[in-house]
Amino acid sequence: MLTADDAKSIALFKQIAGSTHIDSLLPLLQQVSFPAGATIFREGDTDDTFFVIKKGEVEIRKALDRKNGDTKLIAILSDGEFFGEMAVFQGQPRSTDAIARTDLSLVKIRREELLLIFQKKPEMAHSTMRFITDVMMERLRSTTTELAAIY
Repeated sequence: MLTADDAKSIALFKQIAGSTHIDSLLPLLQQVSFPAGATIFREGDTDDTFFVIKKGEVEIRKALDRKNGDTKLIAILSDGEFFGEMAVFQGQPRSTDAIARTDLSLVKIRREELLLIFQKKPEMAHSTMRFITDVMMERLRSTTTELAAIY
């Protein structure tokens, strides 16, 4: 199980003020590991798990031609960053592939557990969602800049 000190070393969980909030979240968090090259999820998978990288790197890829194996590298994420948030908050199938670029240690939480804790602790929901929204807006800004450069 993840310790409170482990959780506080991850930027997302630093946003959760107070040890009682961290303590209520800890039992819901699971640590998982993947070797380099392993697939964490594929585009189209129906899953409701949100991941935070404890250690390692993940490639986020978009299939261009699945039949030929052509993909576009969207992002490389590393320690402290998160992914899988769209499936959790939208409840839709995965929109990309996530592949372990290095040996990987992740923290995961399922949609239903996250929403339950948010209902019980709205102040935790607010600080967590603000952090996630800020990161997603920065990712959108980066994507917009990249698209502008292409066209």
